[in-house]
Amino acid sequence: MAGSRTNRFKIKGADSVLSARLESVRLLADQIREPVAVMDHLCNVVYANRSAQALGERDTLGETPAKCYAAFFRRAEPC
Repeated sequence: MAGSRTNRFKIKGADSVLSARLESVRLLADQIREPVAVMDHLCNVVYANRSAQALGERDTLGETPAKCYAAFFRRAEPC
């Protein structure tokens, strides 16, 4: 799933400094062995590092947008 939409921070209207900082955080989190995932206020997985992707349902994390409760906890409704 490397390169999937869950691996990229995309913020509409974000300036270049913010985009560069978010990319730096993504690169750092990809090197961490512990699962790191970021969700928005609607429970959509915005980002998941490789460790978190390994825990999640591959089919669900490939969806756009993936819900955290479905991807990581195999639930149909929010926790």
